[in-house]
Amino acid sequence: MRIDKLAVTSREALQTAIGIAGDAEAGAVEPIHLLAALLGGGERNISVIIERIGAEPAALARAAQEAIDGAPKVTGDGTQMGLSRDMVRVLERAEKLAAKMEDNFVVTEHLLMALAEDKGDAGRVLRDAGVTPERIQEVYQELRGDDRVMSENDKMQFEALEQYGRNVCDLARAGQLDPVIGRSEEIRRTIQVLSRRTKNNPVLIG
Repeated sequence: MRIDKLAVTSREALQTAIGIAGDAEAGAVEPIHLLAALLGGGERNISVIIERIGAEPAALARAAQEAIDGAPKVTGDGTQMGLSRDMVRVLERAEKLAAKMEDNFVVTEHLLMALAEDKGDAGRVLRDAGVTPERIQEVYQELRGDDRVMSENDKMQFEALEQYGRNVCDLARAGQLDPVIGRSEEIRRTIQVLSRRTKNNPVLIG
């Protein structure tokens, strides 16, 4: 696994996982530490995917922490903690998933898919909640559409429009918009601007 293929958010998650493993006095960084990092790091996209599948991110975070607390502790010698073989396999699998999906970098969603395939605690926690690799990929594809991860700073903004905007088309279909009276010229001009084929970067204010 090439670390330079990790997107910024994925590198941050891995760094957090290293810290979690250190606090837990683990012998190495395991997939369960990465899962805990994704669930506890405020990564909105991960929460959106999990919620769409029908699971609760908070419940998964608790289950992950319980697995970490129940793992054997190792007294370290102060040297830098390394990645376990299982953790390396997760990163390699995430890189392959990114390539398969034509993404240039590994984002946290790829990590989540790879973690769901893990045969250890991380995979068990996810699959017990119904968060399977197939469901993660299905929801991820649905949410991102035709978007691709082209740079290490790319980050899919799931539900950003729903969170910060209003779909006036849906409101109109539901009959929730007040009728516009006495604005025929403004409406005609708006339609003209929106439908022209060149210099079409309109901003509607008001």
